[in-house]
Amino acid sequence: MALLSTSVYLSSITERHIEKVVAENWALARPIQARLRRDHVDFPGGTELTVPILTGSEPNVQAFAGTDLIPLALGAPINRARYLMKRYSAQLVIPTDEILVNSGPEAIVDLVSVRRRNLEISLDDMIGTDLITSTGTGSAVRTVEGIENIIDNVTSTGGIGPADLASWSAKVTTTSESIASNLRAIQDGFGAVTIGAEMPTLAATTQTILNQMWQSGMQMQRLVDESGASLGFTALGFNMRPVVVDAGIPANHFLWLNERYLKLHIHKQDNFRAIYIDKLPDQDVSLWRITVTLAPSTDNRRMHFKHTNLQVS
Repeated sequence: MALLSTSVYLSSITERHIEKVVAENWALARPIQARLRRDHVDFPGGTELTVPILTGSEPNVQAFAGTDLIPLALGAPINRARYLMKRYSAQLVIPTDEILVNSGPEAIVDLVSVRRRNLEISLDDMIGTDLITSTGTGSAVRTVEGIENIIDNVTSTGGIGPADLASWSAKVTTTSESIASNLRAIQDGFGAVTIGAEMPTLAATTQTILNQMWQSGMQMQRLVDESGASLGFTALGFNMRPVVVDAGIPANHFLWLNERYLKLHIHKQDNFRAIYIDKLPDQDVSLWRITVTLAPSTDNRRMHFKHTNLQVS
């Protein structure tokens, strides 16, 4: 009988080493979603989310003297924006035999825990993308309305278009501008949505643009609100405001957001609710399901800015 080779001999008596950590290899950075979820507004129910907005000044304001007539014109300075709630779900299906195999001391990693974490990341990733880029506004559209649609000067949001209300329009720049030599275009956007003490609280862009900002403005990096970094995301400072990279931001885009006027509403009874469904009657599988009902909204569209054509060269 021939002797076994060294490799066969060792494989007969040596256990394989498997790391007891499963690394996430696909999840992307979603700081806008993280901040909106942190500061979200609970709502108890209803067919839609209604946001009251002031649309203009009162008509009966004038200078007068003596017996001048004081006008009694009727005014309607209050309107409403309406946002529909959208629902998302994520469901995990695991056959019982997989759970049984991955049990006891033979389990290198906890299959259920790893799969549940992956389920949560999958749901976060989908919602994070839709919160930025989805254009859905009607009842036939399943996804939420994205910030790219809310922060616009052409589209409707909340059922109101720029033609319906002159001030119901975000500040948008589409002209190609380079930030290779200076950051004036970014400063112009900040100034465009600054009114007195009201100013943007967060900027979001791509990694390419952030890299150019880092190269062009070393001094500004020390002037940053740390709230962005406290959520686990790297933030560059500009006018003492965090500038973060969000995976959902399209190429060449830069957003200035005023989070006072940008909210994420989540149903208080369906706030990423996780339930376990044990053993389906006709299959030997177990289910874990996560659901959420939510809608982003703005009640002051003009306080946000979007540049769609920033160049780095």
